[in-house]
Amino acid sequence: MRIVPKNLCARCWQRCAAWLREACSTEPVRQAARPRGSLELPLHPLPAASIGGAVYTLLALAYCAELLTQRNWLCGMLVFAATAVIVAVLWRWLRHPAHAAPRRLYLGSDGTLRIRDRDGQVVRARIQTRSMRLGRYWLLVVVTEAGRLHRLLLGPGNLRAVEQAALGRWLRRPPADPFRLR
Repeated sequence: MRIVPKNLCARCWQRCAAWLREACSTEPVRQAARPRGSLELPLHPLPAASIGGAVYTLLALAYCAELLTQRNWLCGMLVFAATAVIVAVLWRWLRHPAHAAPRRLYLGSDGTLRIRDRDGQVVRARIQTRSMRLGRYWLLVVVTEAGRLHRLLLGPGNLRAVEQAALGRWLRRPPADPFRLR
């Protein structure tokens, strides 16, 4: 009996179809979440941010003065009014007790987050996806159960190097429960 060679394309197609059937019939591999430790961070205001805001305000006032010396009265007065409004709103916002920044940040091993307010109350919260890393700093956008929004700028100015490294490791790991969103 004579052996008839098969078409090369048909053999490749049979192997690809068999591989595809095998790949589709298996269960997907579940990735195990790495355990993470709990972390407690004391939060202090970042002095460089306050200094940067003051320098920015002074530069805006200097620009206003330059416009006024060039006899550009309209633009000079508009810049002065905008700077005065921004300074007044920020001053009132920073001094208002309802907008006080939290004192402590508790990051649990199960992916939960709690913050301690200036009043001493511990409130559950979650980190928003808008949080980001800015060089050596972390900008965390945290929303409490009551709906209050806190933006926390954490970095070398207000965290020790050990705390900053632990925070980076905690944020990079997936939550313990893969279906739970932070």
